[in-house]
Amino acid sequence: MALDDRYRTMPFAEAVAFLRDKISLDTEGWNDIADDEFDAFFTVAGAKGNLLADLREAVDRALAMGSTLTEFADEFELIAENWAHRGDRDWRARIIYQTNMRMTHAAGRNQYQLDPEVLRVQPYRQYVHSDSTNPRPAHLALDGKVFLATEVPFETPNGFGCSCRYISLSQRELERAGLEVSTLRRGDTVPVEIEGQTYNPVLEPEQGWDYTPGMARDERRQELIEGVLARSSPAVREQIEAELSQVTSATRTTTPPIPASPPTPTPPETSPEPTFPTILLEQYTEAEGTISVEIGSNLAEIKTGFDEPSESIYRVGIEDIPELEVSIEVNSSLSAGSVEDSREGIRIALALRRQMNAFVRGLPDGQVVYCSPYGEDGLGEGRATLYERVGFTPPNEWEEQFAIVSNGRLIPITPEQIAELRRASR
Repeated sequence: MALDDRYRTMPFAEAVAFLRDKISLDTEGWNDIADDEFDAFFTVAGAKGNLLADLREAVDRALAMGSTLTEFADEFELIAENWAHRGDRDWRARIIYQTNMRMTHAAGRNQYQLDPEVLRVQPYRQYVHSDSTNPRPAHLALDGKVFLATEVPFETPNGFGCSCRYISLSQRELERAGLEVSTLRRGDTVPVEIEGQTYNPVLEPEQGWDYTPGMARDERRQELIEGVLARSSPAVREQIEAELSQVTSATRTTTPPIPASPPTPTPPETSPEPTFPTILLEQYTEAEGTISVEIGSNLAEIKTGFDEPSESIYRVGIEDIPELEVSIEVNSSLSAGSVEDSREGIRIALALRRQMNAFVRGLPDGQVVYCSPYGEDGLGEGRATLYERVGFTPPNEWEEQFAIVSNGRLIPITPEQIAELRRASR
């Protein structure tokens, strides 16, 4: 595999950071936002609320862990089983997966290609067509053309399904390949032949795609957010403001971090102290949830809920904190020991992650829970491998077995911190 092909398809830190810095936005259709507003917002046309949150986590995990389209489609099937979306499952999963993978990788590449120091050495970009079997005339017309890096007719990807890209070139590389800088500009008409037929496309970006992914920074990003806020409904404005109030973008995902691309930033010497919400003195205990997953002729039932506090809670001097219960019951015809590397096991683990996230999002901020270690969950010793493959760390696996709900997430908390928060709340 060529170095450029390997680079553009690998998950890298800049692409992941670009995705995680976005604000989730409920939408009715794909054109509710356009152009560089996509730099600031994460959307899936028609998806809202918990559905959008689940899809975002699936996209994040696919990008950070290098999931294939098939793996993403399996998870999409579970997430969207009750969603009346446009198109069939495979088509919709492919659109969501490919659009997000290509846009985030383009944003990551642009961090390098358009860096002033890189432009000083490689001031040109060459258009590389994707070799699609049904090429867009305007895209095919640019194949192999070289431009000054900041004077391209339009950026890539340009339109749904586009996988074209630019590669950077130095003056020396340009001369060695015998290439010349094109004089074509946006708005020009250029002839191109496709299967014996001549087309004369205008070099223009497609509707909603007139921007350079990943380059809406600081003031421009704030302008985009304010613009969308101004035209949004009160409910959507509340959603945006709630997202902006989160401490860091890292709190939006449970996906493990990936190895960073060079240059690797120096990590801080100490981790910042977590910010906890005001604790609920009267604990909320009337929540429960169940999801069933059909696996051929087998059935897995996942339950989440609360039980009376266990003796271990009283041993640390804390009372009235409900115990979080998570259980998985697998049909006896599905052997627990056989699911570790199977699609069936992955579906069970994905369903568990989805049910757990939905359950916690339904709890109020300040709810404290005790997370007891798992007992029999039907997955046997392969459980840890399955959880790792779907990017899920159940709270029951934490060293600290207490957690507090904050912005729809469980944050580990120590008994000492609980006592301090309770004193402050009285």
